[in-house]
Amino acid sequence: MKDLGDSLDKIHKGDPDKSHLVNIEKDTILYDIAHEEKSQINSAHHQAINKIGEDLVASATSGEGIVEAIERKDKSNKPFLLAVQWHPERMFRFRLQDSPLSKNIRNQFIEAIKKSTAVKNEAH
Repeated sequence: MKDLGDSLDKIHKGDPDKSHLVNIEKDTILYDIAHEEKSQINSAHHQAINKIGEDLVASATSGEGIVEAIERKDKSNKPFLLAVQWHPERMFRFRLQDSPLSKNIRNQFIEAIKKSTAVKNEAH
């Protein structure tokens, strides 16, 4: 983790949350969920990923290049993994609760759980 510093804190750190755009990479789970290349998120952090793990990829970044979401590079035959720097559960503060980066993430996560549960039940 790295501290964003005072200049980026003005954009990303907030109490209450702040809001800014993220750029979403095509060919990612996040893009498949959002169906958008740019979207508005909330922000309340003063730290960010400094180095992405070897098996991970950044799927969303801020305009300043801050990593805002990560996921697996190789998604084949792997459980759902999507980590985001924002708080989808608090997007209502900006009237964004129905945004693809709030509602669609929740729905996709629920579907992944159902699929995982179904596979486990079939194995028993």
